[in-house]
Amino acid sequence: MAMQEMQKAKKDPVFQEMLALAQELADLEEQILNTVSEEIPVGEPELPPVELSEADKKLIQQYKDLFSGSGSLEGMQVARPEPKVEEPVQTRPKIQLNVKKVDLDEAKQSYKEKLEEMKLLMEKLRPEGDMTPQMQRNYYSARKLPVLRKSVTKAPVCWICNLCGCHHSHPSECAQPELGGTWVYEDVVTVTKTFEYQDD
Repeated sequence: MAMQEMQKAKKDPVFQEMLALAQELADLEEQILNTVSEEIPVGEPELPPVELSEADKKLIQQYKDLFSGSGSLEGMQVARPEPKVEEPVQTRPKIQLNVKKVDLDEAKQSYKEKLEEMKLLMEKLRPEGDMTPQMQRNYYSARKLPVLRKSVTKAPVCWICNLCGCHHSHPSECAQPELGGTWVYEDVVTVTKTFEYQDD
């Protein structure tokens, strides 16, 4: 009896449409979450160039004139150190966001519309009223949707002691753990797959 319902569910156009819609919703949710995480700025903000006033420019010119070698020290042989060549500061590349804010709003709006469409399809998926409880149970069990849930937890990686800044797997490995330290954590993503159906 249950196997027959499974075969019927595979041929049920409403259920197949629900499966496709559930996949679209999952893709949209992934896109929205990735967009939000990409919008977090990385690195230090670039400082605007400093504008010098006329008084500052005049003062700099006076210093240049003073140390230009036009004074009485001109004839003396003074060993001058070679000027140190400064390496150009490498600027961090700006982050190019793949999805702009407008696209994020469109993705959220599309997600809401598809969610409403999913609710309408779930209303159509109700069993007929003359089914026995066992038949209804088989009907619902055959039409469960696969749901992937992502959960992010923090897991300790190491402990950095205040004594010498060494990385330990536990405070007891440090010579003086009473001085304290800091735990370093990493995000652990766990994906669980469940099958769910519409509750009354």
